[in-house]
Amino acid sequence: MQSDNLHKAESVAKLQYFSTEKIKDGGKPICSGDACGQTATRFVKIEIGPFSDCLTYCEKCAKQREHWFNSLPGPEETPIAEVIPYVSHGHNYWKIAKCPYCLEEHLHGADENFSDKSLGHRVAHCDVKFKDINSKGYILTKADHD
Repeated sequence: MQSDNLHKAESVAKLQYFSTEKIKDGGKPICSGDACGQTATRFVKIEIGPFSDCLTYCEKCAKQREHWFNSLPGPEETPIAEVIPYVSHGHNYWKIAKCPYCLEEHLHGADENFSDKSLGHRVAHCDVKFKDINSKGYILTKADHD
């Protein structure tokens, strides 16, 4: 299944892993993962359209980044983005905790009652580097709460 997902994403993005032995300075880089602080063991190059990102990761963070990459929607897919109600400065928003494209948080306007009428298809609010893969946007749906 992983190879199917990778094939799906290859039309818009590329991911390459190198061991840290191939890093020319021979230093012990720190992981680029969120506040990880571990010694990096992987050098990762991610290309999405014209955007290219080279980062170093520990094994755990490299696996998380690979999982993210393999779960990117294909060019013909419109993913689902789960939202929760969010109020800020008297305005209602739908809050996406993890965007299906960039994994960041995004806000979208909601009506005064957070009704289903304000859900549905929306334009993705990702950074410009994701413009080649998020052109289909996503479908906002209420997150299930147990």
